[in-house]
Amino acid sequence: MRSKYSLIVGGSGQLGKHVVDVFKNKGWKVLNVDFREHSSANANVILDPNLKTYQQLDKIYNGT
Repeated sequence: MRSKYSLIVGGSGQLGKHVVDVFKNKGWKVLNVDFREHSSANANVILDPNLKTYQQLDKIYNGT
């Protein structure tokens, strides 16, 4: 069976961290995009709070 992937924006926040955990518990691979890392996510894209989100789209698209 193919892996399922989910991109969670704000996965380190109060609600988002629970959303990440739900997807992980169901076997999904999770990419968290936020200002902080979520330790349960498979990968994290950490945004720079000094830049606009649209200025960081390449970082998000590339998962780095």
